[in-house]
Amino acid sequence: MTFRNSPLFATLCRLEPRWLLQALPILSMSLEQEFLAIEPDARPVMLCGMDALHYQTIVPAHTFDTIFAPVQPSTALELVARSGFSINVAEAVLAFVLRAGFTASNGDAITVLDGFHTSHYRFDTVVCVPPQIARRYDAKSKSLADATTWVFPGYSCEFANGQCGADFWFAIGKGARISVVVWDRQPTPQLRIQALTERPGGMLQKRKQPGMATLSAITTMINGLPDETVTLRVIDLWQRQLDVQKTGDVIRFRINGPNSADGEFPTDATAESLQRFGMGVSIN
Repeated sequence: MTFRNSPLFATLCRLEPRWLLQALPILSMSLEQEFLAIEPDARPVMLCGMDALHYQTIVPAHTFDTIFAPVQPSTALELVARSGFSINVAEAVLAFVLRAGFTASNGDAITVLDGFHTSHYRFDTVVCVPPQIARRYDAKSKSLADATTWVFPGYSCEFANGQCGADFWFAIGKGARISVVVWDRQPTPQLRIQALTERPGGMLQKRKQPGMATLSAITTMINGLPDETVTLRVIDLWQRQLDVQKTGDVIRFRINGPNSADGEFPTDATAESLQRFGMGVSIN
């Protein structure tokens, strides 16, 4: 049922026609007008040949930059940066998304567009988070929440195309803690860890099934292994497997799969080695 066919519309017409005429422009506000109603200090900017809005939110210790770009009457793209914001990067992201022909989906999975690059950072993907997952402005405007797709530059080791909303938010939160609003960040591989050897108690007791964890947590687990008695498996975003054991101050590893490899690295290089593995780069 449309608003004009609803009982509310008929009632308003009967009771106060002049009020209805004044209210109609509000009831049919554009996305830009709705956004300005929430953020009246936003200023207009021209990006990719289209009108967009830019505003800053200043909180203790941080400044958030937001770009809001309506691309269709019922679709808007939004970028948010807490650190490392660049209007040139924002425009490059928007141009890349539009050039890729991306249209906001109504599904419950993210879209990862490969092949992005910018001279400012080493990003190689753009992640598009549909309204059903992003839920931007959910508490302020249902129209904006239903229309706004959150997009941000990223690294191919961070998110997988088609990843569900629950995994996406877990990767940002307690899982890998990928700070997607920090544009000048280093790549943050999305890694999972699994204990292949039974070991009662401790952190590894809960790791009989692969579970997402931060780089620092996995580093601590590996460096804290008893010598040659427990094998841990680290799994990257492409499902490659890295099996590790500790011998003294050395971590011995084996990479399983088509490009299998064996080697070792010192415990003080565990974090760097995991970072390289998670990025698909040779450890040695």
